[in-house]
Amino acid sequence: MSNLPIIHSYKDLLEFNKSLGDKKYLTYNISGVKYAKNTIEVNGETVNIDRFLYDYIVNQSFILTGKIERLKQYDFSRLNYLLHPEFREEFVGKLRAYFNNVVMLGGSEVELWDFTLTIEGKDIILKRYNKARAEEVFIPSFITKIEGGAFYKVTTTNETYFKYLKKVTIEEGSQLKAIGDNAFYFCTALEEINLPEGLESIGANAFYKCNFISVLIPSSVKVIKERAFEYCRQLRQVVFKNNSRLKVLENNTFNGCLALEKINLSSSLEEIGTSTFRFCRSLEKINIPDSVKILGEFVFANCYKLKEVKIGKGVTAIPTHAFRHCDSLTKVTALGNIDIISTDAFDIKNIPKVYIPKTSKFEPSENDEEAYRDKIIKQ
Repeated sequence: MSNLPIIHSYKDLLEFNKSLGDKKYLTYNISGVKYAKNTIEVNGETVNIDRFLYDYIVNQSFILTGKIERLKQYDFSRLNYLLHPEFREEFVGKLRAYFNNVVMLGGSEVELWDFTLTIEGKDIILKRYNKARAEEVFIPSFITKIEGGAFYKVTTTNETYFKYLKKVTIEEGSQLKAIGDNAFYFCTALEEINLPEGLESIGANAFYKCNFISVLIPSSVKVIKERAFEYCRQLRQVVFKNNSRLKVLENNTFNGCLALEKINLSSSLEEIGTSTFRFCRSLEKINIPDSVKILGEFVFANCYKLKEVKIGKGVTAIPTHAFRHCDSLTKVTALGNIDIISTDAFDIKNIPKVYIPKTSKFEPSENDEEAYRDKIIKQ
């Protein structure tokens, strides 16, 4: 479909219709419809394209009257006027009315444009995206949840469908609250997505093996589930916006992010899970904020370039294999009153100086090797 102008009013639609003339390039792949120049024939009724777009899509009369069963291969993202504030409230109301009719007839979902949608209470949920070879996707602001697996399916040849997807644009003013488990799993070409303020939850494996270079986490995010950004191998920078509400980085969140060089952990964070930063082999420095109380096992294991670590006042235990194979590590400063340093927290042969407060209760046991004990320094 060709580029369409941005339409701000019905008057603009009329002007657009006049400008069409005899041009034949506007073709819409909609089942049960015939096309002729700037007109569309629907079940024997001929209407102008602009009238069709307004009455049959904006007003949803094509749904309510049952004239057209579904839209196929419809590039809705370019029909900007359908999402203009002048039409949005009416459009969403019609969509809900239509869905209620579908439910009364025994259905549970609707197909509009390239989306399969469901509605639960006040939520309009993007259940599936159906255009397998899409390179760019526009998600309207009225979507409140992207369901798990919405952009992930496997073909009979075990190739992922959405391997061409490069960019996801979420409309300004989005009401999106949740991105479900596996939502963009294995979208290996996905380079860009604008996560909106208001987003609260990012599901497990949501962006597994995506191709991001940087990620900006909105302050509204409360939950990032395990493996959410695992093996995003091009990811260099993660930024948490000010006043973050995030409490926990779950297990393996950034595991295998080989290029990760910079991350600013938020002061709201209380727990960093097992293997959260394992194999982040480009990370050279990390400051763990005072708010963090718990570090998981293997949390920074195999961070080969990690040189310096500052552990905030909240941490009282350095767990098993926390810094295993951190071959470049030269200095660890723990500001809290450390009670436990696991014998296997560091590699014995490469252990750096570990500075802990004099008030810490930790004392090396007789089982700890001499070299290990000599490098735990109270100051």
